[in-house]
Amino acid sequence: MAVNASALKTYLQANPSITADDAGVAAVIAAHQVPKPISTAIIMGGLSPASVAKLAANPNLPTVVKSIDSDDRGAVGLWVSAYVDEGLITPDEAAAINALLTGADTSPDFAGLAAADITTAQVSIAHDAGIQSLRVRMANAYNAAVSSVDTANAAGTVPAWSDVVTVFQAQAS
Repeated sequence: MAVNASALKTYLQANPSITADDAGVAAVIAAHQVPKPISTAIIMGGLSPASVAKLAANPNLPTVVKSIDSDDRGAVGLWVSAYVDEGLITPDEAAAINALLTGADTSPDFAGLAAADITTAQVSIAHDAGIQSLRVRMANAYNAAVSSVDTANAAGTVPAWSDVVTVFQAQAS
């Protein structure tokens, strides 16, 4: 999966001190963690056959599955604690589930991020800023040239084209 260039540019614009090196990559990744995915299959897949059999016989299992499917990590954690206390799952199984519930992965937008991606985004940001600066200078130059023509016309004269060009060039540079 490729890095989301737009998301990276947005983040770097808000955090211009990020560097294009391992420390910069680590900082971006640390800022973009998402919870590990959970599902009934993932959680049940980590349990022993004996624990799965005990849970299958438990009348509360549909409620637990609903909590898992709705990504209600707090409720799942409470069920895990209760099931350890009831002897339905082992403490090691509970620890593994709790690690999954509290764990995080890098956002898919930033998976595989490398220093080169940061460099590319920074070059793109600088290019965008340069284009915007050029647009502003050209607009200012155009407005100054129009203003010089308007001023001359108001005085009853017609400015020489070379004078208008000189005003435009002075503002554009």
